[in-house]
Amino acid sequence: MADSTHEGTNEGALWGARFATGPAPELVELSRSTHFDWILAPYDIAGSHAHATALEAAGYLEPDEARRMHEGLDAVARGGGRNPAPRADR
Repeated sequence: MADSTHEGTNEGALWGARFATGPAPELVELSRSTHFDWILAPYDIAGSHAHATALEAAGYLEPDEARRMHEGLDAVARGGGRNPAPRADR
């Protein structure tokens, strides 16, 4: 086996340098579209707000549970909805 110090570590990727080899080709292909997730995040959060409201209206959530869900979704939305920079220690 060749020296794998840098080979296959995918430096700079989410999985960078933590493993001896890189991810499976299928994961690499799937990861190519994650930038769309960040674009769609505000719409996903809005849909989750609507879903929480519907669950409360249908009696599946208590008002306090729905309030906490909405607060959590608002906290996620305040996070900027942008892709966080990978941490150097990961």
